[in-house]
Amino acid sequence: MRVAGAHGLRRAAMGLAAIALPPVLLSRIVRRAWSSGRHRAELVKSLPLLALFSVAWAVGEVVGYWAGPGDALQRVR
Repeated sequence: MRVAGAHGLRRAAMGLAAIALPPVLLSRIVRRAWSSGRHRAELVKSLPLLALFSVAWAVGEVVGYWAGPGDALQRVR
C-alpha cells in the first residue's frame, strides 16, 4: 500500500531497501532487550527464531513491493 501507484523504479528501490531489514530489526530487538539487563539468557536462546522472523518479515516486504498487493483479499471474502 505504501507504493501503490508508484513507478517501477521506486518499487524496485523500496524492495532493495527492504533487504536491509533483518539486521536492522534484529539489532533493535537485541539492543533494547540487552539494555534492560534482564532475560539475557532467554534473548540469546531466542536469537535464531528472531533472525528467522526478521528474514521472513523482510521477504514479505520485498515480495509486496515487487509483486504488488495481489488479489488475496477478494479470494477470502
